[in-house]
Amino acid sequence: SKLLGKPEFTQQLLKILTESAEVGRKARPLPNKKHDGAPARSGLEQLLGKLAELEPEKSQLLSSFRDDLLTKNVLPSMRDVKAFVSDNGLVAISATSRAKTIFPLIKDLSRYPLDQVKMIIERVQLRSQEGDRTLEGWANIILKKPRSGDQK
Repeated sequence: SKLLGKPEFTQQLLKILTESAEVGRKARPLPNKKHDGAPARSGLEQLLGKLAELEPEKSQLLSSFRDDLLTKNVLPSMRDVKAFVSDNGLVAISATSRAKTIFPLIKDLSRYPLDQVKMIIERVQLRSQEGDRTLEGWANIILKKPRSGDQK
C-alpha cells in the first residue's frame, strides 16, 4: 500500500500496463489447427452425417426428431426429456439443461435398430399430441383458443 502512494511506482505501473496492451493488440491470433477452411461441425452433425452414410432412413428420422427437440415441438421441458428417457429405457442423461440433453439423446437413439427408433419416436409424437402443458398451452386452454392440431 505504501508503493501505491509513490508517484514513481504509479508511473512505472502505468507504463507497463500500456506497453502490455499495445503488445496484445499487435499480436496475431494463434492459428486454429482444427479449422482448415471448412466450417466446424458439432458432434451431433458429425454423428448424423456418419449415420446418413450407413443408414440414411434412420439419419433422416433422427434429424427430424432433433429439429423437433430444438424447436420444442416435442419434449418441451427438461422434465419431459427425463421422463421420456426413463420410460423408454434409454441411457440416463446427466445434463443440467434441456439443450445439453439433445446430443446424448440422439446418440443413444442412433444405437437402436431403425424399427425400434421409429416406435420410440412415434410414442413421443403421440404423447406430445395428447396435450400441451406449456404456459402457452394452458393460456390457450383458458382463453379457449383452438390448439394447432384441433379442427374447427
